Amino acid sequence: MLRAVLAKRMRTMWRLVLMAALAAPALADEAAEGRALAERWCAACHATGPAQASGGDAAPAFATLAASRDDAALAAWMAAPHPPMPDPGLSRDQIAALLAYMKTLRN
Repeated sequence: MLRAVLAKRMRTMWRLVLMAALAAPALADEAAEGRALAERWCAACHATGPAQASGGDAAPAFATLAASRDDAALAAWMAAPHPPMPDPGLSRDQIAALLAYMKTLRN
């Protein structure tokens, strides 16, 4: 009986490990897409790289934003227009990609 329980737990653990391994490249691709979006659309005002200094309070650095807000707050911030920033009109996929990139900037 104990062997059956342990065997089932091991199978479950290996499935989780496999799923995590398969998901990692997709997350890396999404973060790379987010970085490209940030460089294209956001870098004119925001510091988008990990070591860049902020342009000021009006356009905080992405690393500062990532460190000071949770995922839900970041997604809401990206989805809603907030002056002086114009409405970016981002799709859900673009928000997810930017969020994946910003998560890489957290220490």
